[in-house]
Amino acid sequence: MPPEAIRIAERIATHVLERDPATKWLQPSRKEKAVAFWADSIRLLNKDGRSWPEIERVWQWASRHSFWAGNILSGGKLREQFEMLVQQMARPNGRGNPHNPSPATGANDDPVLNRVRP
Repeated sequence: MPPEAIRIAERIATHVLERDPATKWLQPSRKEKAVAFWADSIRLLNKDGRSWPEIERVWQWASRHSFWAGNILSGGKLREQFEMLVQQMARPNGRGNPHNPSPATGANDDPVLNRVRP
């Protein structure tokens, strides 16, 4: 297993445990197996043609995003949603900006999203 895949999988596990220390699939008896499984998904993401720095950058962005941080909780989900994450990172309206991932005010220049918000 590539060390980069293991490193990113470990970061995901740390992120999940910080959010919920009681996560059942990351308790000591299961953590090693879960991390190995996630690392394999991340390895496949690299095999899909994504570079290690790109995978790391997208994971870092997702882990700080108000929506994606609670939804990308495994290597498999990172791989499954990778293209969507890349597209959202590139959005010019501010919601994809990794320094301002989702403003707490809900302000957005997307008229469709603004109509849906209360």
